[in-house]
Amino acid sequence: MKKRCPRCGALFDCLHDEDIRLCHCATVELDNQTRKYLKENYSDCLCHNCLIAIKKGFMQMKRLCVNHLTRTEYE
Repeated sequence: MKKRCPRCGALFDCLHDEDIRLCHCATVELDNQTRKYLKENYSDCLCHNCLIAIKKGFMQMKRLCVNHLTRTEYE
């Protein structure tokens, strides 16, 4: 089924209803915090590029938090 990404507007094929294992979203591993964010902020599927971008954003945020905590321990 064709869908339009609610984040960027791109048109993409979603196979969620046919066979989730074949859908592009099944190839993007997301942690629980990222899944929660997606569920709270989007009511429909996102394109592959947006899922990757959000995943990278959460990964960067976690690294910054860890780096900040590590630095403050030694101050």
